Amino acid sequence: MRAGEYELIELNTGGKHVYTHLDNDRLSEGLHGALGRYHSSGSVVEEDACLAREVLRGYASLRAETDVIRCKLYSLLLPAYKLLGEEDEFDRLRSTMRSMLPVIKAPQSRALLLVTLYGCTDSSLYQRMAHELVDPWMEEASPKKSKSVLIRRLRDYDRWLGHGIS
Repeated sequence: MRAGEYELIELNTGGKHVYTHLDNDRLSEGLHGALGRYHSSGSVVEEDACLAREVLRGYASLRAETDVIRCKLYSLLLPAYKLLGEEDEFDRLRSTMRSMLPVIKAPQSRALLLVTLYGCTDSSLYQRMAHELVDPWMEEASPKKSKSVLIRRLRDYDRWLGHGIS
């Protein structure tokens, strides 16, 4: 496995391992850029729709067994549903993510959910909650890569959604 990739291992009913390789960096960065183009133009170009369909084909039927992996999975699926205009699935997943927030204690997983929800909904509540978690990381001398990515994405969403916060 390379940096930025995750491996999900799940036991199926036959007792065998099912391995799914997540190319998380390529997909999540691609979806992030696609959301930026969507927010600036109000439309989805075919290349971005293809990426969103790839995400749904590969990951919509997966079941993650841990909260950390579930947060990573949902942060891929929500933007894909948004970009493809799949409102019912988007609303269902948004509701699931919202219901998870009180029980997610890991700060980076919680921030990932909040930043994703904010970027996909333009909700002032998610914006405020995301900034409360992410802003202190900007004071760190050398934040981890995952924190730096969330800092950048939050700034991008503020800019793309027309909010004057850094």
